[in-house]
Amino acid sequence: MISFWSVSLATITVAGAQSDTVRPQIEGGTVFHYGYVRPEKVTPASAHPPVGVELTLGRLQTGQRAWQQCNCFFRAGGYFNYYSFRNLQALGHSAGVGAYMEPLLWHRAAFSVSVRLSLGVSYVSKLYDPIENPNRNFGSHANGMTGVGVYARRRLAGRWSGVLSMEYRHLSNAGIWQPNQGLNVPSVGVGLVYGPPAMKLPNPQSWGKAPMLSKRWFGRAVALASVRVMAARDAFPERSCPMFGVNLLAGYRFTKAHALSTGVELLNDGYMKEELRRGGSSARYQQATWLAGYELWQGRVAFTAHFGWNVVRPGAAFMGQGGYRPATYQKYGLLYVLHNGLTMGIVVKAFGENTKGFQLAVGGSF
Repeated sequence: MISFWSVSLATITVAGAQSDTVRPQIEGGTVFHYGYVRPEKVTPASAHPPVGVELTLGRLQTGQRAWQQCNCFFRAGGYFNYYSFRNLQALGHSAGVGAYMEPLLWHRAAFSVSVRLSLGVSYVSKLYDPIENPNRNFGSHANGMTGVGVYARRRLAGRWSGVLSMEYRHLSNAGIWQPNQGLNVPSVGVGLVYGPPAMKLPNPQSWGKAPMLSKRWFGRAVALASVRVMAARDAFPERSCPMFGVNLLAGYRFTKAHALSTGVELLNDGYMKEELRRGGSSARYQQATWLAGYELWQGRVAFTAHFGWNVVRPGAAFMGQGGYRPATYQKYGLLYVLHNGLTMGIVVKAFGENTKGFQLAVGGSF
């Protein structure tokens, strides 16, 4: 799910390289996670909550160039984690690596609060088997792990700080292999970090007046592409199904950071085409969706969240008469916009907590 997101986070980190006058502050830490998995999602039900440990190595970015990238100071780096789901028969364990970016929301010498966005790849030990393991959580050993969390740090002594976190992580292969129910792992964590000494962050106002928002209306057009694998069933063999389409949006920025946008998305979905074919139907498989939602801009990085309604969907007449259900879904994206407007990133489609596929997005913003 996720190699491209890792590249995106790495791009952000590199782009946030510091000016010559400020050296990034290296830090390393260990956090122990105590999680929760809904028992009705697993057979047999998990008798114990999952536990995990995560090692991180990163840098505190406090330079002018880092601030210009996301209008924030942030930590960025990599992680290695291990989770035991404490259900060896159904779920087993996972081990993964990835990258994180952690903007500071509030900072004092002795206490700070930040929000962490993480992205990586994990190996899971237990796969679906119709007889030995009927859980449909994982259809492949390789899965992506995405996460968002809130981290509070309290300085203990010298360079040592205690950490308390609340995190939400999702394991899934984005439908590349089936089955792919995925697994959500909310957790609380405690740990220790060894990092830079107590310090006062630079005052961005000392770097001169920030440039004014040059325009409020914007447009974006990106091409979308992905591949999902439909599992073998009855007389049908396993098959890779490509999807491609376009996403056309227009929006309005109320401030530098906050915007609303709306538009349409047109998809040619090979997965849906194959599903209809296996069901003996020759109905239309193309889709047209109306999207509306919110965008959070941090410099050249945009986090997008949209609600989608399939106005035209497979097997349905115009305006949603009949056809497959549900007719609504959510889309979440991480995009990076270059100086010339070139836009690239990754978008995920989800029905509630069920991830239905990640899409590579490349296009332009204007």
